[in-house]
Amino acid sequence: MATFVFMKNLVLLALFGFVFSFNMSSQGNCSDEDLDFLGNNIDAVLQTAQDCGLGCLFDADLEGCVTTCIIENSELTPDCSACFGEQVSCLVANCLTQCPPFGTEATCGDCLAEFCLADFDTCAGIVDIDDDGVTNLFDCDDSNNTVFPDAPGTFEGIDNNCDGEITGDEILPEPGPCFGDLDNDGAISVLDLGILLGDFGCLNIDCPGDVDGLGNTNIDDVSIFLASFGAECD
Repeated sequence: MATFVFMKNLVLLALFGFVFSFNMSSQGNCSDEDLDFLGNNIDAVLQTAQDCGLGCLFDADLEGCVTTCIIENSELTPDCSACFGEQVSCLVANCLTQCPPFGTEATCGDCLAEFCLADFDTCAGIVDIDDDGVTNLFDCDDSNNTVFPDAPGTFEGIDNNCDGEITGDEILPEPGPCFGDLDNDGAISVLDLGILLGDFGCLNIDCPGDVDGLGNTNIDDVSIFLASFGAECD
């Protein structure tokens, strides 16, 4: 019984270590369809891998046994399934004495990180191309580091948080009036500031520096101008 529990702990650590290793590697053997299946069915895949690992613990060909079992009990391709076989085999070969009951979960995790996790990512092709902390399993645009699940909106009219909708702070603002563009060159700049200061105190109905359109140029116009200074107008 002690041996079984020991080996079970090893398999669980190997399989769940795989979940936390998603952002470490380069392209590999899992197809786009494999990665899509993994991303949408991760809990089911881990359960299948756990069952296969436990069922193959004492098989003479542990790696081959786990690989075959994954193929038979999931929709993953043979090449992708083999990565799971390699992961369990790597753990048993390198980390037996580092994992419970001889070691701790911390030493076991360190061992996995040193010997197995990067190789699994390389094998599977799990990457984080845009370096936003979310891999291609769950990132709906791995080329844009402002787009990932639960990302804040950037007001660019794109689906930043990968929920399939553009709402809230993802919506592109409608262009408004460009208060302060006194020379009509499409920007609020020092040129406009010169016009404003040169016209300060104007009380005529047609004041060049009248930012708020109230028929004069005073401190209110200056406040509105400074709030918009540096903006470009659409």
